Amino acid sequence: MTFRLTLFSVLATFGLAASCAAASAPALDDLLAGVETCTPTPRHETFRSALADIVPVRTGHYEAPGDAGILGKIARRGGMPEAPEALDVLVEDGAIYFTLEMRGTFHGLPVRSVHVYHGIDRGGYGWWVDFAVPREEVIRVFGRTVTKAVRSFGPDDVALLEIPRGKARISCDLST
Repeated sequence: MTFRLTLFSVLATFGLAASCAAASAPALDDLLAGVETCTPTPRHETFRSALADIVPVRTGHYEAPGDAGILGKIARRGGMPEAPEALDVLVEDGAIYFTLEMRGTFHGLPVRSVHVYHGIDRGGYGWWVDFAVPREEVIRVFGRTVTKAVRSFGPDDVALLEIPRGKARISCDLST
């Protein structure tokens, strides 16, 4: 009986610690709204513009892990609840790819990173959100919304919205 009580106590303590950690992560719902339907909101556009305006993109690769100056500017101008933990920028194949490691939740699921890309020479852009949970959780929370949005696209829509196979991710590609 002592073993069960001890095991129960450990599990209860771990569960409480995990729920406290999730509760302290900022909600990114306003910032990421629209990713699940592939419809960028004005807030998302502000965030994307802040990335393009602030980050010194050159040909090749740029990293700003822990660069408080740039990360803080992106958070303030991009309307983020807190600065990302790291930023990685890659210029490749005529596009700029921004990867932001960040803390937060989207519809209650913990976010691992947010990715935004846009074409330099050609139109279009996209984004995806990687979650720190199994893919099944992403499907449980977003599956119906993603499916409904995909079904609503017309034949002239260029959006590609999906929860990719094998990934805990929602991605939206608006490339033309």
